[in-house]
Amino acid sequence: MKESVPSAFRGTDIYQKGFLPLHSYGQWRIMSSSVEQQERPSKLQKHELTDEVFVVVRGKGWMLLGENPTRLESYPMEEGMSYVVPAGMWHAHVLEIGSQLIIVENDDTGLENSPVTLLTMEQIAAYEQLIFAQRTEADH
Repeated sequence: MKESVPSAFRGTDIYQKGFLPLHSYGQWRIMSSSVEQQERPSKLQKHELTDEVFVVVRGKGWMLLGENPTRLESYPMEEGMSYVVPAGMWHAHVLEIGSQLIIVENDDTGLENSPVTLLTMEQIAAYEQLIFAQRTEADH
């Protein structure tokens, strides 16, 4: 006979749309991010104290990544793969339509230890062009 389910054992629908905190325990937390339209880069973030892990559950995307927020490179992210952004690196993910990430980071990650910078329209256009060129190259 099956025992009763422990109160700490619970499930959360990871397929809900948008950005969703899933679980927080001790020193870490897990979030889900999914998009219904092509994502555009609008801001960069840098975690001073911790690495951040991205798992591509569905679809694909790109990670803008670099030490200098004005000179980032674009790296493809594929379904079924996990990626680590090291502490101290500026980054932003850009997902394709219908894609989804699971994100794992320290629970105390916040604005006090993770600066954010907004991208200008010119920077957004330049990074979208970089991603478009990689997407076109991958399709050939």
